[in-house]
Amino acid sequence: MLIQRSAVVPRPMRLVVILSLLAVLGACDEKKPEESTISVVEAIGLSGICWENHVADTPDNKTAYEGSIAYMRDAKDGAEWYYGSVRRSDAFDPKKIMEKVQHPNRYFPADSIDFLQRSGIDMSADHLLLQGTSDRGTPEQRADDPTVHGYTSTCDVSVVKRGKTYAEVDPWHARMTQQSSEQ
Repeated sequence: MLIQRSAVVPRPMRLVVILSLLAVLGACDEKKPEESTISVVEAIGLSGICWENHVADTPDNKTAYEGSIAYMRDAKDGAEWYYGSVRRSDAFDPKKIMEKVQHPNRYFPADSIDFLQRSGIDMSADHLLLQGTSDRGTPEQRADDPTVHGYTSTCDVSVVKRGKTYAEVDPWHARMTQQSSEQ
């Protein structure tokens, strides 16, 4: 049925007709999303020392970190990688926070180091040397200014625990999971 120019179709009705047609046409082209072929092989709890690669190699610049990574595999192509982060053990120590405020121009190790890497590493080992990126600046700063980011960093860590979930291997994740379930 064609609408003739002489026919008066109220504006709201036109909108309803157009939206209905778009919904019908859009539904015809919808494809069923593919099932993910990516799975977590295991969660790995870590503890060790890390440093930003741009800083001089001195004992003062190597700091204790702990955290976890997920070791993942894509069943489709066999690709493996790891994803996660480690946090400086004293990142939330009020004395350290005050020291940063009082000495804004002094170098301080990053509060955390993030990992998202293709794995060429034997993840079954008890000791890992991982490459990551230090977390510098707030998410808002990074979104507003693409030059605010981290530095390439190295972590020399030991595996402290293995499991299927972050909460099993990382006390920080366990606390966060427990707190969110209590709310």
